[in-house]
Amino acid sequence: MSYATVADVQKLIALDQLILLTDDEDNGTLVTSRVEDALETASTTIDSYIGDRYNLPFSATQPILIVLCAQIAGYLLHVRRNEIPETWENIHKNALKMLEKINEGKISLGASDPEDDGESGDFKVNSGEAMFGDDELEKY
Repeated sequence: MSYATVADVQKLIALDQLILLTDDEDNGTLVTSRVEDALETASTTIDSYIGDRYNLPFSATQPILIVLCAQIAGYLLHVRRNEIPETWENIHKNALKMLEKINEGKISLGASDPEDDGESGDFKVNSGEAMFGDDELEKY
């Protein structure tokens, strides 16, 4: 399931431009299946960035992921045409940087954030009780 919808992409790209990006048959209509394919690919990209930090799938889509998914999908639609304006290159790069920061815990997704147990990532070893005391070891 995709984090965003065709309507979310339409908030970023005007309908006439979306038609140009998706209408390979030259019918003058929006081919929503191509937008949906881009959204699925964008969602997979998002999952690959944040899947180590979060239990996926989310029970409710986080608003920032909707925006990032729509942005990445918009970029992918331009890639289809081999016409990637600099603006879309920058949008894509910034979306990926944001995903990296989300994965690092520098940007929060809110309630979906994994609980911090206060540990720094270090591991602890519990060796249990000593089998031989100092008295025993001194004999050797």
